Amino acid sequence: MKSIRDLPIKIIHEIPPKLPKGSKCAIDSEWFCMDGDRLHRSVLVDGSPNGFLACISFCWDGETVYLVTDPKDVQLAMDNVSEATWILANLKFDLHHIRRHAHVPVRINKIWDVITLDRIMWSGLYSSFTLADITRRRLHMHLPKEDRKAFGKSTKLTPELEQYSAYDPVATFLVYQHQIRDVLKNDPNALKLWAEVDLPALNTVMSMKGFMIDKETWESLADEATERHKIVPAKYPELLSTTGKKGLSNVKVGKELLKRGYTDIPRTKTGKPSTAIKTLENIQNPCDFVKDLMMYSSTKSLASTYGRSFSDNAEPDSRIYADFNPLRAATGRFGCSKPNLQNIPNKGTDPRYRECFIAGEGNILVVGDWSSQEPRGGAYLAQDEAMIEIFNNDKDIYIESARLMFGWELTKEDPRRSNPIKPVVLGAFYGLSKHGLYNNNQIPKDEG
Repeated sequence: MKSIRDLPIKIIHEIPPKLPKGSKCAIDSEWFCMDGDRLHRSVLVDGSPNGFLACISFCWDGETVYLVTDPKDVQLAMDNVSEATWILANLKFDLHHIRRHAHVPVRINKIWDVITLDRIMWSGLYSSFTLADITRRRLHMHLPKEDRKAFGKSTKLTPELEQYSAYDPVATFLVYQHQIRDVLKNDPNALKLWAEVDLPALNTVMSMKGFMIDKETWESLADEATERHKIVPAKYPELLSTTGKKGLSNVKVGKELLKRGYTDIPRTKTGKPSTAIKTLENIQNPCDFVKDLMMYSSTKSLASTYGRSFSDNAEPDSRIYADFNPLRAATGRFGCSKPNLQNIPNKGTDPRYRECFIAGEGNILVVGDWSSQEPRGGAYLAQDEAMIEIFNNDKDIYIESARLMFGWELTKEDPRRSNPIKPVVLGAFYGLSKHGLYNNNQIPKDEG
């Protein structure tokens, strides 16, 4: 496969000239000495800057690259390309950090993210959407990335790092040229999603402030969960793992469940009895042993994922600045990491954790929930007349689906609304199979 570095380019160490309206300009940035676990942060937990500028590169013809290395030149450089459409690969990263050195206003047009557009078009078919992936798939060219790690420890733009910095915007520009033709010809709805959904979402994410947390209370809950998690292993020492892993052995727990008469519980792919929390929660009339297992399972994540390591993410201002990604999941759902603020223990596990999130001075917290979010989005995208009529008449999509599909007349209190109707309706949007219904909701496969 041909390498993109086989293409001849010209590198100019100057501020880019003023570009006219209608032009297209690829923009990329590189930074020295950044914390690889906090690339979404410009300031680290101790209050120190997260790295410093290596260069910002500009390319609008696929062969000429302007490199700006002085932070004092960034504002003028961005002003000079302000009339052009900006083309980026992961604009959430680049614009966030470029804003350290320049006032960059929010754009609602004349901006394009090649990675997000490819995710819109191909999520579910491909699992990885780096610039190198897209360059390979669209241009059939290799984009070397071996030098990227060197930025983590370097403090000087060597000739090798300069070449690396120059070819990324070239690749971005060439990918855009291929991508825009593909979108216009084969997937114009992708433009609608980009303009109406994903670009506004990215702008929102980049403007979000961290979430304030009561760190002291959180840590007391974490310590409590750690102590509670030790109770069950101490009570059943014969079920402890002997393979070096801490805690109970899933194999031994599964065998113990069978001994106690729970022979109809779901099996894993290897044929062994499932010990997952969902399996335990669906056991009718659980004995004290099963209740102990559920307590052990629920406190495991509270002691680890939501232990002191979670609250350690708080910055000196008592806020946690997580990395939100509007297109993390193939289904189009938001994702969040470092840490995941979208998966905090709820009232069914321990409501006290959510109470640790507090409003800043002079503010209040508002909790909102978009009713039937996925079916509403699906109805809009598919323009499904039956579903649109249900929502326009303010009816419950799950109750109406049960009536239309199975002739069931349900109320919101009917347990069948939650299982199986809700997982069936939601699963229809992301290809849930009978196997998923069985594993997630214990619905027999024939019925599923």
